Amino acid sequence: MNLQAITGQLYIVDGYQKDQSMTPGLWVQPPPRSASRGRSSDFLFVHLSLTGAAEETAVLSQDIIDTISGHYYASSGGITSSLREAILIANKKLLAFNVSGSQTPREGAISCAVLRKDELYTVQVGESLAYIGRNFGIETLPPKEPDRITPLGRTSGIDIRFYHHRLQPYDSLLFVDPRLAHLEREFFKPILIDVEMTESLDGLKGLVGHDSARLMLISFTDEVPLQLPDAAQPLTLQKSRFNIRSQPRRESRPVMQIPETERKPQRAHEDDPLLPKGIEQSARRISSRAILGLSRFTDDLADSLDRFKQPEETLDGEEEAEIGWAIPALIAIIIPLIIGGIVTGVFIQRSEGRQLAEYKQEMAINLGLASQTDNRDEQRGHYQEVLALAQVVETELRPGDNDVAAYRREAQQALDNMDNIVRLSATLLYEFTEPVNLSSVVLQPGDGGDLFLLDSLTGVVYQLGLNERFEVDTAVPSAIISPDQAIGSHIVGPVIDIFWRPEGQSVQREGLAALDANGALLSYRPNLLDTVVASLGFAVEWQLPAAITTYDERLYILDQGAEQIWKYFPVGDQFEVIGDERVLAFGEPADLPAVVDFDIYSEDGSLVLLYGDGRIRYYDTRSLRRQWDETEVSQFNADIQPLVGPTAVKFIGQGLGTSIFVADAGSGRILLYNTRAGDVLDQFRATDEMGNELLFQISDFDITPDFQTFFFVINNRVYRAVRQ
Repeated sequence: MNLQAITGQLYIVDGYQKDQSMTPGLWVQPPPRSASRGRSSDFLFVHLSLTGAAEETAVLSQDIIDTISGHYYASSGGITSSLREAILIANKKLLAFNVSGSQTPREGAISCAVLRKDELYTVQVGESLAYIGRNFGIETLPPKEPDRITPLGRTSGIDIRFYHHRLQPYDSLLFVDPRLAHLEREFFKPILIDVEMTESLDGLKGLVGHDSARLMLISFTDEVPLQLPDAAQPLTLQKSRFNIRSQPRRESRPVMQIPETERKPQRAHEDDPLLPKGIEQSARRISSRAILGLSRFTDDLADSLDRFKQPEETLDGEEEAEIGWAIPALIAIIIPLIIGGIVTGVFIQRSEGRQLAEYKQEMAINLGLASQTDNRDEQRGHYQEVLALAQVVETELRPGDNDVAAYRREAQQALDNMDNIVRLSATLLYEFTEPVNLSSVVLQPGDGGDLFLLDSLTGVVYQLGLNERFEVDTAVPSAIISPDQAIGSHIVGPVIDIFWRPEGQSVQREGLAALDANGALLSYRPNLLDTVVASLGFAVEWQLPAAITTYDERLYILDQGAEQIWKYFPVGDQFEVIGDERVLAFGEPADLPAVVDFDIYSEDGSLVLLYGDGRIRYYDTRSLRRQWDETEVSQFNADIQPLVGPTAVKFIGQGLGTSIFVADAGSGRILLYNTRAGDVLDQFRATDEMGNELLFQISDFDITPDFQTFFFVINNRVYRAVRQ
């Protein structure tokens, strides 16, 4: 069934309606002439909100929308995969705008939808909100508040939410301005269900009142009405990008009206191929048991009423008449309500079963189509479509369905094989209930070592006890270092970074070391349960210290503000600076303000710098000459996606087995590099038991020396992952 879309826009500022012809951030796009194969019937709808006044961000908004539209119609993959890539490119564009410092930084929320025939594909980022109106109610997108909302343009690793719906005539979609998120969903029911476009737009004006908002209302129909409000336009299939042309007026044919009985969800036919027999039989069992329960309930109800009825001889004629009328009236009210509830429950069960069967069939079709083509882009699109459909089923219909899980695993495995991905199976070790932002994790060496976690939000360091199987051994993590804590005469400041400091000539006992913003190194010794302080000279020269590591018992502190890596030499339990060797002197500009993390190899002093924009550089520490960088990596690994938004780098292993690991939140991967040559040996992705990709928000990680067990932190959660 081919549906058409009638779009209406409202642009209201302080209660006054403005010109609708060019509403900033709203876009309706029919397929252009240059659309790639497979996009000729796709209609794109965009609702973009940026911080600041809409007039001030109009040019930037349109630039972002043009980026999304241009990339989507030029791509040839699946709908969801192409939308995802378009959103990521737009986010990268806005992020580059923000970090340039040329203008006021902007963050955003975006909702994009694609209509293909009678299917609607929707993606959302940030505090975006939408409602889908149907004759049986309203569906909210997102259906529940996400655990974490990352605005567009804040970071390279964003949360993208996907949805898929099969539409019927008279369904509607409303993109809501984030400023109206405080309104209850019930307010939108009379506006979206069984209402003409004119009345809907008038109702939205009333809801906005004296506030400001930009709204896009889309009504889906199989026939365009003859009369439309000024703010509404029919969207028909055409090859023009900018001129939206309505259908010719039909002189004598009236607007088709669907009878009320047909607009309600219909009962599934017993021979319907989309309805598995198991679901049909389940629905029959539910209805038969419900009717049996109803008969028992009515029998019990009659007995109860009879017991409560007083003997007739104790009542006069008037009282007897009142009770005689009350009992039938009560039964007449209660019984229809019970029957209605049972019928409604059975219908909902059958409707969900049919919808689930449709999703499963679509996933099976996509897997079949992927196996019938040799085009890798087409294969990738079909597999990503399966993953998107599986996510919808898991979040909206039936979590844990075995068939859906099998389809998802098959599609995921195929994508992993195409991209040479090693899949990690992740388990949640601990989740903080209080607000934290875990930025660093360190694994204590040895069997059954504990985890140490740094909360960058409060500057607190936690210890999470683990047993020899790397399972949580303590109920809650213990705070071992906290700001304002007194250690001798030293008052602890916020902790910037942590690392494990091994034994040495100046280090009598190994332990966790923490860089204190107040100019000290704090050393926590787990076996003694104590913390000692070593002051760091010339700390007043620090401007923006961001990370710390060690080599040959020395300390190296990355200072993004001073554009230096400070160097401290151990003298007993303290540290000193040497005039000629206070900093690492690079023979070329190192662009240290853009470095997000660095590490030094403990055996030969090799240095690796990791940049937030995806660059990576490997140096020989003694000469500080660059050995390789991202250019050589691209040459060696033409089929490997470059780094998008890396967050952490570490040397792991010993001797010839040492490798460089990089966490790339922008692409949701951990990459393993050959130390000497810089080529990528492995790529890792991690999923939880529900199949959700986890590494798109990774902050930091640590790995056992055998490369078999990974630990990583995301926001307020700590995970352990092993190879599948």
